[in-house]
Amino acid sequence: MGATSRSILPVAQLPLSLSAGLPSGKKSSYVACLGCHLVKSQLQFATDGCENCGNFFGSVEESTTSLFTGVVSIMDSSQSWVAKWMRIERLLPGCYAITVEAPAAGEA
Repeated sequence: MGATSRSILPVAQLPLSLSAGLPSGKKSSYVACLGCHLVKSQLQFATDGCENCGNFFGSVEESTTSLFTGVVSIMDSSQSWVAKWMRIERLLPGCYAITVEAPAAGEA
């Protein structure tokens, strides 16, 4: 994970309707946030940014990657053993990559 500073609210303080959303569009357009592993389409990141990390630490292309493996959907991260295992129990409900790989310099 990148060395970004972010403020994450405890799940208990979040409104129930608040979530990071689901990826939309073609699967080939899905990318994962390098900071929190949230998976959405490139268009969704360009439009909404990352709900967990706040402002990107650069452009969408610099802050996301298409090099990720596996996706888990988290509905209630405070009750999910998978979220605890992945150390994302404090993040918003949504779809998350299991592993992400930052592209090599110049490949973004």
